[in-house]
Amino acid sequence: MSSLQGRASLLGRDGDLWRIALAGSDELRAQHVIIATGSIPRVLPQAPLDGVHVVDNSGALAFAEVPKRLVIIGAGVIGLELGSVWRRLGSEVTILEAAASLYAGADDQIAKEALRAFGKQGLKIHLRAQIDRSRR
Repeated sequence: MSSLQGRASLLGRDGDLWRIALAGSDELRAQHVIIATGSIPRVLPQAPLDGVHVVDNSGALAFAEVPKRLVIIGAGVIGLELGSVWRRLGSEVTILEAAASLYAGADDQIAKEALRAFGKQGLKIHLRAQIDRSRR
């Protein structure tokens, strides 16, 4: 698999394929396109990153082994995705979310269904959670 970097534009569809212009490269074509713009983790003063016990999303992808237990602060898209993956790999996952529901701003029914679906996967999700100072 190769990696391409640069500014891209979706030009439209040509039959079953998307046409994509990538600066400095030939036009690309793909049946499926995923737009993943990345994320910037927010560091909480109550839980400073130490690179071992408290990590950001990149650190969570670099664990040498599957953690027995894992707590994720924040039930955003990245937190839920990481929690779901680690749960399927065998971790006991607890997600703490400050908001009163998942997907704040989304339709209430969608948020309830998402909460139910993640619960069926075995994720323990606590809404309206508050994070106090770290006690190690």
